[in-house]
Amino acid sequence: MSRQFPRLSAEVWHTYLLLNRFVSVAELRTATGLPEAAIGQHLATLREQGLIDQEDRGGTTVYRRTSASSPDVQSEPPAAPAEEQPGHAPVLAVTDRAAPPDIAAGADRSRASPAAPASPAVLFADGDPAPEPPAVPAKNAVRRAVLSLLAAIGLVLVIALVWSQTADRADRSGTATGEDPTVAGSDPTAPTTPGDGDPEATPTGDPEDTPTTPGDGTLQLEFSSYSGEPFETVPIQGTYVGAEPGTSLRVQRQADGTWVSFPLRAVTDEDGNFSTFVELGPGRYRLRVTDVAEDVVSEVFLLRIA
Repeated sequence: MSRQFPRLSAEVWHTYLLLNRFVSVAELRTATGLPEAAIGQHLATLREQGLIDQEDRGGTTVYRRTSASSPDVQSEPPAAPAEEQPGHAPVLAVTDRAAPPDIAAGADRSRASPAAPASPAVLFADGDPAPEPPAVPAKNAVRRAVLSLLAAIGLVLVIALVWSQTADRADRSGTATGEDPTVAGSDPTAPTTPGDGDPEATPTGDPEDTPTTPGDGTLQLEFSSYSGEPFETVPIQGTYVGAEPGTSLRVQRQADGTWVSFPLRAVTDEDGNFSTFVELGPGRYRLRVTDVAEDVVSEVFLLRIA
């Protein structure tokens, strides 16, 4: 006797065809791609029609078609369930059963055109797409580097110009007052007194290459070196025999046939010893130490700065 098979939707019929053995909901979800809620509704519909059985195996509910629910149009027995191999998901065997044309066509369309997953998109909290960071042109970095280099060069040039103008003004001022504009001073441990009212400089002959020229022997110099580096401190020490403590002495430089005094003075101690120094630029200089008040001079010596 043929049994009147209930009319089912294409998706429910598809689920029914998969139940040729005991199958769990998770396996049905993997095979059909449907959500678990939809599969649950399909199973409930099939249970209401008495088309499937369910069992509890190890805490998991499984479902299978009943032996009496085979449709009249079935032409061959259900295929044997596939063997499960360790480490692999069970393979569902679907029996090729004939179905009503409208149901079978719907099932084929359902299997042939699965829903494509939506492509993910990165969104902000307000739903707008994340903006791409602005690209920084490489030309801007090169331009900034060139401008920085030009600014550094300009600063160096300005400093050099100011320094040269300052040196020129100092040179003109020292020449006008009759004092040497180069740096000179006395030993920091010996007191110094400002010069006031020096007599006129004594002219001498042209500089010679001999290191020293003998003096009168009263002002005796002790030389540590006849040469030095540009603007390096060159010490000048000696003894003023018979001088009283506090006697002022001057270092002089020969220029254009005259002797030009340096701005600062050296002062003798109780033993007549004195110490001073000069700082000069590159060149050769004829120097001497003199007691201007007594018109006493030391030997003349040649100092080379290179």
